[in-house]
Amino acid sequence: MVVLDAYDINAIERGVSETIEEGIAYLSRHNPNDLRAPRGSVDVSMGLDGAQRRFLPMGGAFRREQLRWLEAELREMRAAGERAIVLTHVPVMPEATVYGALVWNFDEALEALRSPGCGTVALVLAGHFHDGGYAFDAAAGTHHVTLPSPLHSSPEDPRAHCVVEVFEDRLEILGAGLVPSRSLALAPCPPSAKCDV
Repeated sequence: MVVLDAYDINAIERGVSETIEEGIAYLSRHNPNDLRAPRGSVDVSMGLDGAQRRFLPMGGAFRREQLRWLEAELREMRAAGERAIVLTHVPVMPEATVYGALVWNFDEALEALRSPGCGTVALVLAGHFHDGGYAFDAAAGTHHVTLPSPLHSSPEDPRAHCVVEVFEDRLEILGAGLVPSRSLALAPCPPSAKCDV
């Protein structure tokens, strides 16, 4: 299990002015709108189309140091014949979310996740996009599941959670309430004597 900080660079953190300044500087290179305007007074998505819509203040990015660390961890896992389940709040796979809920540097994150080769990262679990989503990255053999938000559950059935069961050949996501159940076949095991998830 690997946990990533998708808000390593962000523009919403409270009480850490240098982090906010770094996040606003990052966003300003990609978003022409007034990112310092009082919240709700400016449409910060104006003029952003397609994948550019990810450059909104409620998102975030991974620092290069975190992605280098991730690549090193995944190389070690592959060498040991292990697989990874990666947790991140903000989705990294465009097809598993909408552009406005995608991590700013998704391309760099996907490169890091793909770096050890097909089959090493079995699953990326994310949130942030309240409707949830799913995509399969054939280049990495990785399932990307974006879990729906419990904010959308009903008073009659407030459940929005799941259990992930791990087997040699598949992952079973046992959903409850808003979270659908899924059976996810695993890509071929990385070359080694044994493969543990």
